[in-house]
Amino acid sequence: MPCMDKPSSDAAGSMDNTDDVEPDELMDDDDLVEYVEEDDLLDIPDSPDSPDEDDDTGDHDNDTDIDMAQLAENQSTRDDADCVFTKHTGAVFCCHLDPKTNTLAVTGSEDDKAYVWNTSSGEILFECTNHKDSVISAEFSHDGTYLATGDMSGIIQVWKVATKNVVWSDCIGDLSWLKWHPGTAVLLAAAASGEVYMWKIPSGVSRFFPSHGIASDCGLVMPDGRRAAFGYSDGSMRVYDLKSSGSLATFAAGEAHSFTVYCIDAHNDNNMVVTGGGDSKVVLYKTQPGKVVSVFQDAKDSSSADDNNATSWVEAVQFCPDPSLPLVAAGTLSGQLFIWDIAKQAVRNKVEMDCGISRLVWDKHSPAVYAGLLDGSVKIFDGRSGTLQSQLLGHKDNILDISLSFDGGMLLTASEDKSARVFSLSAPDR
Repeated sequence: MPCMDKPSSDAAGSMDNTDDVEPDELMDDDDLVEYVEEDDLLDIPDSPDSPDEDDDTGDHDNDTDIDMAQLAENQSTRDDADCVFTKHTGAVFCCHLDPKTNTLAVTGSEDDKAYVWNTSSGEILFECTNHKDSVISAEFSHDGTYLATGDMSGIIQVWKVATKNVVWSDCIGDLSWLKWHPGTAVLLAAAASGEVYMWKIPSGVSRFFPSHGIASDCGLVMPDGRRAAFGYSDGSMRVYDLKSSGSLATFAAGEAHSFTVYCIDAHNDNNMVVTGGGDSKVVLYKTQPGKVVSVFQDAKDSSSADDNNATSWVEAVQFCPDPSLPLVAAGTLSGQLFIWDIAKQAVRNKVEMDCGISRLVWDKHSPAVYAGLLDGSVKIFDGRSGTLQSQLLGHKDNILDISLSFDGGMLLTASEDKSARVFSLSAPDR
């Protein structure tokens, strides 16, 4: 039974392959070490022709159509959640599971509030107060010590989870996104004006990456912990050195994307980056040396001739974390799930759905990929074959965010229906 709230508050998990990076090493004024390029761990052939993979990884170029009527059984009443959190009074825009214990969740909402609550009971641990607008970003640090919350007006607060107190805050103007460094207490955030800021927490020692007149809509820290990649609304993408703030690679607007870069992910090899954009494209890059490897353009709504049609936007991209499966998943607002074969630089599987995809995440321990949909469901696919394995029901409106636990045993979802849900994932689902 779902638990009731009790009044009282391009994937989380540790980055095992992240180099040990101390905050002082990134934020000291003195130059401590020069950037050392990492060797490529996954070689991408210049030609799309390459030997087929083992048969047990699935057939390539396989289109799968889903019978939505059959899958909609009892959707209006069925609820698979183990815990339902309904304290928010507006759409829940963001959610995150604590990366160490899976016992805490944070959710941020249109109601200008964020709550930290227990994933088993739904009991509120504390409320993140003093936000002035919709809370659109909420994320635990890599070790769960801190929690960052950010609202649309640009107010960012960092809370120490153990004490439930704010240890640092700032306001940067309209907020685009915020992300923690994957291996140390350093926080990055982008303003709508285009600047990207970086702070050491809790001291607040800061550095920034200047705007080139264009807003950044997405960003991340590379697996080495020493570089970052930012996507921009003109279609450009840039890679920066975190310690010097210097640009390492620039991919100009039109070189790959001709419209906003909405989503981004980095491969564990510490070299490849993938982006998805409003021009329907999925783009694969190498960062060392900086070059575009492939521009996938099949993620386009064939019913529209407009490259910038909102229904063809690529909303989510993510590399499969299993090094034996060189795959990329991409989801569009027109309801297409693509699984791209990196070595062949071609579509391996395509799944057509009746509603758009808002979020994707791969399980770190299996080939399962989770797709959050605009009908309120989460569908689980085998990334090797594109086969639907299971679905999670309960929400009555758009899924706006999802967070998968580090062990793959729990999924947290946030929805426009003003609720968040926790689902326990059994082995067959994974």
